[in-house]
Amino acid sequence: MSEINQNNYVGIRGFKEFVQYAEEAKQRNHAYFIGDIPVTKELLKFFKSFKDKRYSIVPCVDFNAVPVWPSNDSDSVPYYVWNKIGITFPDTKEWRVGSLFVNAPTNDIKEYVYGVHSPKIKNEKFNQSSDGYTTRKSTDMAKALKVAFAYLKPLSINDLREESRGHLGVALANLRAPAREKILDKFSIEKSNIIKEVAHMIASGYAPLTQEFNSAMELLKSEGEELKRLQDYKPRLCFVWLRPDSMMYKYSDDDQPTELTNPNDIPEDLRNKIAVLQIASVKTPLVDVGVRLSDSTYWIFV
Repeated sequence: MSEINQNNYVGIRGFKEFVQYAEEAKQRNHAYFIGDIPVTKELLKFFKSFKDKRYSIVPCVDFNAVPVWPSNDSDSVPYYVWNKIGITFPDTKEWRVGSLFVNAPTNDIKEYVYGVHSPKIKNEKFNQSSDGYTTRKSTDMAKALKVAFAYLKPLSINDLREESRGHLGVALANLRAPAREKILDKFSIEKSNIIKEVAHMIASGYAPLTQEFNSAMELLKSEGEELKRLQDYKPRLCFVWLRPDSMMYKYSDDDQPTELTNPNDIPEDLRNKIAVLQIASVKTPLVDVGVRLSDSTYWIFV
């Protein structure tokens, strides 16, 4: 970031908190910044070494800041900087590829520890539920950089599709839930009324005797087909990634994604549904249209 700006800020930590810490660090003459992000000296060195070869990375303020004492006097008032930074790329700022961090020496480890986190790291020394499972660390920065180059890469369309499947599952569940709840509500009938209906069905050619059954039948007559469709809604899926100079999409039954550089080549059905979703709320699914995950990523329901 060239300056503190709400529009170009990328981070999960609150923007006001970031501004407060960044301004205070400048006032306290802190010397180490990634853009406007105050960081520790060792993290700046680690980040710059990585960025020298992977120059398009975008730093993200995703973690807590750590205190810095301007002197050896622990009773002085500290200010706050970051020793861990999220990493993403310009095309996919909403999606993290991982993070870089540097831990200061401790009583047990007398050197700085350089670390890389990525969901793609599988560190078998740790249990899968542990943070260490997706982390590699070393006191040798060169070794840590090799890990960073291996795992912190730009995301492909297949990476984005996999990352977004959880959001897709929530979106489809939200679409199905009202239909299921509406049907269940109408068929939550007291056992005594069910018994009356069964007896009446045996004695006659069946016409509803209770209001509950009558209401349920009316619901099925007026909305039954649509409710049945929605309670098990399983549309054909197409993942769309809008890039600065192209568009990539991949249907769920395609082997390879399609990339288009000419907007006129975008299939009309996809173009229309993307236009609808661009003015819809993020992660709010629309039946037979899709769900917008971010400004650049969409699941289209076909």
